[in-house]
Amino acid sequence: MDGLERSVAGRLASRLHREGLSLEYVDCPPWKGSSRSALRCRGYVDGVVVPVGVKLSRGASGNTEFDAWLGAGILATSRLTDRLQREGYSDVDCGSVAAYPARLGTRIVCRVTKDGNSRYLVATVTDRHGAVRIQDY
Repeated sequence: MDGLERSVAGRLASRLHREGLSLEYVDCPPWKGSSRSALRCRGYVDGVVVPVGVKLSRGASGNTEFDAWLGAGILATSRLTDRLQREGYSDVDCGSVAAYPARLGTRIVCRVTKDGNSRYLVATVTDRHGAVRIQDY
């Protein structure tokens, strides 16, 4: 990774770490310090390739400043687990995969406990931002 990619990765990694995810790598097109004010990069988050947006600008002192964000495309298992617990499920086990691509129709099976009974549920991705529909059986 070049200097810009390392800086972008550093900023994104700390945000992702709070969600239980790890950023493995950022890949951006070459940037020579001028012309483009926005870059479309790729991030590798726990084995899932996701788009990364980077907006570049010149600061008051002439230094290059940037903002970076993940585009649509990832579903953090920790977020799904948190949601299920808020909805009254306990002993939530959605497997050991930290993240899934947010592709329409992707289904994640979780083992949960509700009202003292063990059961399974299916979380189906309903949009490319990672929204899911929960159905338990």
